[in-house]
Amino acid sequence: PPADRLTAAAWHQIGEVHLAKKDYDRALAVFQTNAARKVVHPETFLRIGRIHYLQGDLAKAEEAFLESVHRWYWDAAGHKALAYVYYQTGRTKDAVRELGDALRVEPGDRDVADALAEIEAGRPLKTK
Repeated sequence: PPADRLTAAAWHQIGEVHLAKKDYDRALAVFQTNAARKVVHPETFLRIGRIHYLQGDLAKAEEAFLESVHRWYWDAAGHKALAYVYYQTGRTKDAVRELGDALRVEPGDRDVADALAEIEAGRPLKTK
C-alpha cells in the first residue's frame, strides 16, 4: 500500500526491523516519518532517542526523549530514558527527578528504584 496509508503501527514495525538489523539510518528515517504523521505510535520518540543515544548524540537523544515524556507522561519508559541521558551529561538532580517520575508512573519498577538508590547513595549508575 502507498506510504500515506500505512498505519502508525505498521511504520513502527518497519522501523523496528531496521533497528534490529542495526541499520540506524534507515530506522531513524522510518521513525522520523512516523513522527511527522498525525497519529504517532507511542514508542516512536523513544526509538528516535535510542538511535541517537546509540550513535552518541546525547543532545538529540534528550530532545526525542523529552518529546516522548511530553506526549505520553504516563509512560515510565520516557522518564527512564531521559534520566539516563541526564545522568550521563552530569545533571544528577534532573536524573533523580525523572527516575522519581518513572516510579510515580510505575511504582513497582525495581530497576528504576535500584537506579534511584544508586544515585542517591553516590554510587555510579550503570548506563545502558
